[in-house]
Amino acid sequence: MPDAIPSSANKNSANDNAKADEAEKAAAPRLVLRSAKTAALGTIDQNTGHPYVSYATIATNMYGAPLFLTSDLALHSQNVAKDPRISLMVHESGYSGDPLALGRTSLIGTANFNISSAERQRYLARNPEAAGYADFADFHFFSMKIEKVHFVGGFGRIYQVDPVEFLTTGSCSDELVEIEADIIEHMNSDHGDAVQLFATKLLGAEADDWKISGCDIEGCDLIAAGKTLRLAFPQPLQSAKNTRHAFVELAERARTL
Repeated sequence: MPDAIPSSANKNSANDNAKADEAEKAAAPRLVLRSAKTAALGTIDQNTGHPYVSYATIATNMYGAPLFLTSDLALHSQNVAKDPRISLMVHESGYSGDPLALGRTSLIGTANFNISSAERQRYLARNPEAAGYADFADFHFFSMKIEKVHFVGGFGRIYQVDPVEFLTTGSCSDELVEIEADIIEHMNSDHGDAVQLFATKLLGAEADDWKISGCDIEGCDLIAAGKTLRLAFPQPLQSAKNTRHAFVELAERARTL
């Protein structure tokens, strides 16, 4: 007897499950990148064609793509000016035991020097020390157009992620680009006590002058004296107007600890 032909409902269910699996797989490498302040940046040596790896401070744009600020004096800047192909690797913080057990995200793509004012602001908010030289004529911002995502989550957990799934595109992210600065200003100015609790109670950090530096659909970034933290929302935002409810829920949770 021949196998039954799958119904359209079964096909749709299988497709939905596959999409959910891809979304779940993308969450871990995205979190590693969102949490990182520095990265190993790979470029193509302009003279020899060999891979050249350097050290760079980074941020991410609203959608999760890396952002950079580099000097023309740096060899990686000179390389990118000749060949925009780049790669990047970041790893989990909190070294303990075998470093190969740490999760790490590797990206392959190209440099894009046409960045927006919102992307510039996100970089400077996460790396405020760069504000003193960001406007120098020999410094340039660029973002990364991601073409390949590779994740190692420790021994035996290795996989690729579709860049479309890796990036948090959609109407909610678009809306947040427009109001992110107002959200950050409001939280830091009017709810600084809650921000401090986010860091100390929810993330176990020491007390400091913690500030929110960025907000996206999955969570927010906190900084203090060169230190960075990543705080996830209870669930990803479905609309920018839900941001307030997410922060209220986090504050209530923190105050019970």
